[in-house]
Amino acid sequence: RKVVKNRRPILAENEQKELSDLLERGEIGIDVILINQEMTKEAALDRLMKSATHNAYFIHTEKHHQLAVKFEKGSAWRYYERSNNRRAKLKPLVQYREKGKSDKTHLIPIGFHGSENDERLLVDFDSKINRYDLKNFEEYISNVNATEEVLWFVDIVKQDDETAIWKACVWDSQGHIIKEQEFHDKNKFIWR
Repeated sequence: RKVVKNRRPILAENEQKELSDLLERGEIGIDVILINQEMTKEAALDRLMKSATHNAYFIHTEKHHQLAVKFEKGSAWRYYERSNNRRAKLKPLVQYREKGKSDKTHLIPIGFHGSENDERLLVDFDSKINRYDLKNFEEYISNVNATEEVLWFVDIVKQDDETAIWKACVWDSQGHIIKEQEFHDKNKFIWR
């Protein structure tokens, strides 16, 4: 798969103001739809193959924190303004039991959805994993998305020892896996 390194687009001043206003109002670039059954990887793919773009299917249970969403080509840099103040006020549904070296980490990079206002899209996760391994995964998918649609599934699974494994799988529009990876944060978590 040929991947083109992509950069965020340069917006005209009026486009930048319109985007800033949208994010300031707390609007979000995806529709989050609550579902009532955990998804297997196969069920997530099936749901996304039938879905419109920018519909996100979300569930939070005692052991799973899941999000599945389809993004049209070129979605990765649609929203890229950040608000550390807004993010700091959110209390993730999956968080560290004790303070540690964690980041408040978006399930899907903010460029795809623009939300610093939705605790469902944010979890505590090891800052080293977030800033290196997970970032590399996300940048690869963002670059693929510059030229094609992507179907993205995140399943954060609580382990018996209270650690968490972040499972990420991204498919193309034909259902072929573009990239799949797991990230194990060995810190102890609480599920709200």
